[in-house]
Amino acid sequence: MNILLLTYYFPPDLSAGSFRSGALVDALLGQMDSHDQLRVVTTHPNRYAEMRTAGGSQFHDDERFSVVRASIPAHRSGFVDQALGFRHFARAAWEAALAFKPDLVVATSSRLATAALGAAVARRNGAKLYLDLRDIFTETLADVVSTGPMRTLIPLFSRVEHWALRRADRINIVSPAFADYFGPIVGHREFSTFTNGVDSLFLEAIPPGLNRDSAQRIVMVAGNMGDGQGLHRIIPQVAERLEGTGLTFRLIGGGGRRPELENALEQSDAGRFAEIRDPIPREELIEQYHEASVLFLHLNDLRAFDRVLPSKIFEYAATGLPIVAGVKGYARRFLDENVVGAFTFDPCDVDGCLAALKASAAGPPRYDRTKFVERYARCNIMKQMAREILLHGQIS
Repeated sequence: MNILLLTYYFPPDLSAGSFRSGALVDALLGQMDSHDQLRVVTTHPNRYAEMRTAGGSQFHDDERFSVVRASIPAHRSGFVDQALGFRHFARAAWEAALAFKPDLVVATSSRLATAALGAAVARRNGAKLYLDLRDIFTETLADVVSTGPMRTLIPLFSRVEHWALRRADRINIVSPAFADYFGPIVGHREFSTFTNGVDSLFLEAIPPGLNRDSAQRIVMVAGNMGDGQGLHRIIPQVAERLEGTGLTFRLIGGGGRRPELENALEQSDAGRFAEIRDPIPREELIEQYHEASVLFLHLNDLRAFDRVLPSKIFEYAATGLPIVAGVKGYARRFLDENVVGAFTFDPCDVDGCLAALKASAAGPPRYDRTKFVERYARCNIMKQMAREILLHGQIS
């Protein structure tokens, strides 16, 4: 069986999609028969403009496995830039599929385009289609874009979304709450729910010695700084009120809203209590976690985010450090019910954030989350998902 995996991000790139795809490929290679072949179509690392090179990949071509990478022009994570970059990826996928003749197409997608591309490639090659849906693009876009030309395209995106999902033979959703949105589109058929999880890299990574007793306690924020995270709507406002608390923000990452966030910090007293650093490989990020007292997560106050389950929750939880999270909906319920030492507040609520930070300081410096880590170990989740994909491909 020839399996074609379409994923815009893939190791060594730095993104949730990359980490997930890498773990899925590991699981597939561990379970494939000797006559099966897996080809990945992806891009060269391009997630952050601040970090164009991210080291080497652990994946190397052999007789069963190969990677085709499309070169993407430099961009600043804007919608137009990403759309132009996707054209290169789509062309590479189309050409690779024609040469590879896949029996099964697997597309992991957060922004609809890869799902639609997977549907088109599968149809062109008479292949089965397995979709892994990591986000709800159309609903999110409707919340983010209130006016302008992009708003007029939402009905078109909705039609593409309906077509791609109805073309799929099997659909996985990373958040159980997605079923309420996608269910009516595909006639309420059953979904798989293989969530994100804790990568083995983080299982034994954080030593017991923590930066809790120092005069300055670091509130660490790691990851993307875009519209989805809304950090520009919370960090400057909270940082302005950290005088005398012993707290300071350290943000590591990049994204479309980083310039706005940097500007807001530079033009106020908030800059004294927050610093921004460029993205770094995950191995180096672990060293940064060693210096942290609290880990901070935030999603923008948008209706679409009521359904999401951020992958960063799993990474943060593995450290045992207190987590302060500005989330609502399913993510908030998940944290409250599953992650001890998580202090939640409403998105963009400055007073609520300060109260959560204060509550986190009153608790222990580290929490035992052994059961959570065992339940959500990424390698086990991906093994189950790979088993389903391979079984699905064999069914006539």
